[in-house]
Amino acid sequence: MKFTNIIRTLCLGAALSSTALFANTVKMTDTPYDGGLSGGEFKAAITNGPTFYTFCLEYHIGISLPYTYNYTIDTRAFAGGVDNHDLPGNPAGDPLSKGTAYLYEQFFKGTLVGSTGSGNYNDNRSYNAGLLQQAIWTLEDEKSFAGTNYYLNLVKGIFGNTGAFETVGADSKVKVMNLWGIKDRKDIQSMLIYVPDSGMTAVLLGLGLLSLAAVRRKL
Repeated sequence: MKFTNIIRTLCLGAALSSTALFANTVKMTDTPYDGGLSGGEFKAAITNGPTFYTFCLEYHIGISLPYTYNYTIDTRAFAGGVDNHDLPGNPAGDPLSKGTAYLYEQFFKGTLVGSTGSGNYNDNRSYNAGLLQQAIWTLEDEKSFAGTNYYLNLVKGIFGNTGAFETVGADSKVKVMNLWGIKDRKDIQSMLIYVPDSGMTAVLLGLGLLSLAAVRRKL
């Protein structure tokens, strides 16, 4: 959410493969596309990397804007709301749902339909951004909202009423960009990021491909 930054302690046993990954930074700024909500769209500018638009995953967590944070790319958000659809025995943290991954991939590619069921998301961008953010918060078990939400119904129609909330597969190109305080390294907020291949992962993490392979061997 967009309001005064709330600092949280690193919890749930979340660990990074290397403290060097904290050197990666991203500048987060506000946008007018939020449907009147304290949520996305947010603009993310990776230092020496790409700029893209994203949405937050955690409803009850604040973030200061504009501000520069460290980040890591993960498959799960940390310290968010309770995930009612995760399987027992899975790693700590809140995994992405199939519905969220589908919606963000379509948004990122510019192919997401408008909330009337026709046209394009950008035809009524701010209004649609509000509905999309609400759908993401709902799919991530953060908060449910009254009224009909086209994007929530869209993924329920594709994956089923329960399937839309289930954890997305490991091969998903949609990941979690977890934000951390630069000085205190405390967990701030979790955003969505689209990572098309391992090469782009290396770029976003500030690593060469050989370094990325070495990190993987340590996991």
